[in-house]
Amino acid sequence: MSTTLRLLLLALQAYGIFFALIGAHRLRRRVGLDLFFVLIGGVVVYMWWVTRLDIDAISVGSLRLPVSSAAYFSAIFSGLLLVYVVDGLKLARRLIVSVVTLTGFLLFLEILTYSMLAVSPQLPYALPEPFTTLYWKETIWLSLSLLLDMLVVVIVYQTLLNRLPRLSQTARIFLSMAAALVADAIVVTTFSEYDNPAFWGTLLSRAATELVMAAALAPFLGWYSAREADARESVYRSLDIFRSVDELSRSLHFTKTKYDALIERTLDAVVLLDSKGFVREANRRFLELTGYGLADLRELHYTTLIASSDRPRVMSQVTVKMERDDTPSEVRFTGLTKQGQPRKWRVNLARLTDEADLKGMLAVFRDETENIATEIKMRDAANLAAVGDLRAKIVEGLVPPVERLLRIADSLGDPALPPDKRAAMQRERDVAREAIESLFDALDGLEPPDEAERASAPVRDLVEPALAILADRIRRDGIAVTSDYGAPSPRVDCVPSRLSQVFIHLLDNATHWARKSSAPAVEVRAGYKTLPDGRRRAEVRVRDNGPGIPEADRQRVYDPFFTSEPDHHSGLGLAFCRHVVLELGGELVHRRNDGWTEAIVSFPAEPLTPVVETVLE
Repeated sequence: MSTTLRLLLLALQAYGIFFALIGAHRLRRRVGLDLFFVLIGGVVVYMWWVTRLDIDAISVGSLRLPVSSAAYFSAIFSGLLLVYVVDGLKLARRLIVSVVTLTGFLLFLEILTYSMLAVSPQLPYALPEPFTTLYWKETIWLSLSLLLDMLVVVIVYQTLLNRLPRLSQTARIFLSMAAALVADAIVVTTFSEYDNPAFWGTLLSRAATELVMAAALAPFLGWYSAREADARESVYRSLDIFRSVDELSRSLHFTKTKYDALIERTLDAVVLLDSKGFVREANRRFLELTGYGLADLRELHYTTLIASSDRPRVMSQVTVKMERDDTPSEVRFTGLTKQGQPRKWRVNLARLTDEADLKGMLAVFRDETENIATEIKMRDAANLAAVGDLRAKIVEGLVPPVERLLRIADSLGDPALPPDKRAAMQRERDVAREAIESLFDALDGLEPPDEAERASAPVRDLVEPALAILADRIRRDGIAVTSDYGAPSPRVDCVPSRLSQVFIHLLDNATHWARKSSAPAVEVRAGYKTLPDGRRRAEVRVRDNGPGIPEADRQRVYDPFFTSEPDHHSGLGLAFCRHVVLELGGELVHRRNDGWTEAIVSFPAEPLTPVVETVLE
């Protein structure tokens, strides 16, 4: 086998594999070019050694440095130098820089050789005969030695990195080099004796080589460990995301089922229209109400639902709202089902404006064909207008939480969403759910009472259940509650279930404000009051000694969504209470009296003949 071929094989085995790891560590697309320049540099330097010096070893005192080891070390160094010098350069510049670098390195070796000749004039130099003492045994030994060095360095360095992460990189390098040197010593002793002068020279050259190897492998191993940790973290994060998405899916499914039931029970039909007036989403009740199927939705325009006689009026209102009107509105018109049947519909409209892809309209349909006559009999025109305005404002209040849920659902489906933002969005999602649920409850409370449930009920039976519901809070906050229902307790003609909800709201409000007092107290007093015109009324007063409602806000407490504590209240409780009381034929007022805030509910007294009556002043 020719000397040139042996040189190429030695270069490939001695540092080709080693710098393949270096090239992979640098994560370059041009790893092949890096290896090419490494091999070229190593072969040139190695050939310089074996063609310029025709000796087996260089003796320095009692040490004997084999020329093959010196060539091996300098070849590795030249390859490493080339990788970092030409890194990031284009091919043409790499060629130029490589030639210049190699030329400079060879000049350095020439100067080093002249210096060695000055110290040892007997050193043969510039001999034309190539170095011919490389045999297969040495080639195999070098290969095994190099692989053993790399294996020992990698194992020791990685172990130190995992078990002693606080250890400095320099310490890890020297410890891994020492371990490889011990392995080398074991291998060298199989070929040499301790008293052989070449033993220590070989070991010294191998130590220098292993130091370079450990220093070069350290960044790669550090990068590999970091990537492994990142990959493990990514896997854990992905698992957390999958669990979160699965939990969100189940939660959204439960929420959707719950809200669908609420919508079906309270709103009849809910529709989302896009900016062009086409149906984007609709619930099942809308399909039942109009007779359309799911396949018809995407092509269904809202004008199709309006009778021709009412179409111009309704279209003008919708157009104004879509373009510039942000206030809630209610429109009544004669609608048409898919089969062409006329129906009396009442629709509350609110515009979606927060995001570009959410522009459109939220429409809440109610079919009044069957109950409009009954409703007109129960309430006069003014009351109908007030209820319609309240319902319209509540529907408008649905817009922000609905839009928030739409955006949150889209964002939570992104696997790349950071955990802190995901947790914040999940909290925002829960807030939106609670807001929607409270609005649905308020809408449910606006339904006309079932006249079949109207009955005469004593005030005690209406208030005591409310106090029982709030008993835990009253006990926890240390609120003193006193009640006096009169003798006998006044009776009112009402729908007991609806009026009980009113007292729950009023007592909840009273206990909330009373606990802000140093000695919180709530009183419930009931009795009869005779008006100047001789009419009698049954009154119930719910009082608390809290800080009270500011005078400037006292006239606004019944406005929908007005609240002085938006973090704790939706602003619908008192609006709901007043609506129910008025609907049942009573009155509700608030006033401040001698440090107490009073909510006074009064109804026409029944024509009773009590033995003793408690009279309220």
